[in-house]
Amino acid sequence: MVVTTAVVTYLVKDARAAEIYDDAVVLYSYEEKGKAVRIPLERIVEWNNNDREDNKLNFRLDNNQVFSVVCCETSKADNYLNQVLPDNNTWDLRRDMIREKSRNADANFKKKVKGLFNGKK
Repeated sequence: MVVTTAVVTYLVKDARAAEIYDDAVVLYSYEEKGKAVRIPLERIVEWNNNDREDNKLNFRLDNNQVFSVVCCETSKADNYLNQVLPDNNTWDLRRDMIREKSRNADANFKKKVKGLFNGKK
C-alpha cells in the first residue's frame, strides 16, 4: 500500500487550475500547458461551482462568453468568490429572480381579488 501511494504521488502531477486575486481570476489550460486566461472581476456577471458537473467552476462574462475550469477544491474558490463577487453567484441570482416573480404574481393576484370585491373585473 505504501509503495502504491508513493508511485501514484510521484506520477500524478498537481496541475494549477485557477487562481483568484482581488482584481482578476486566472484560469489555466489543462490541455495546453503554459496557456492561461486572465479575467478581470468587473467583467464577470455570473459564476458558480458544480453546476451540473462536479468540481467545475463556471464564469459568464459581460459579453456572454463562458469559461469553465475543472479543479479539485471548488469550495475554497467558492468561499473566496463569495467574498469578492457576492452578488454574482448563479444560485443567488436565481433565488432573487424567483422571489421577484413570486412578488409580482402576489401583487397581480391581490389586484384581481381587490377588483372582485370592488365590483371590477
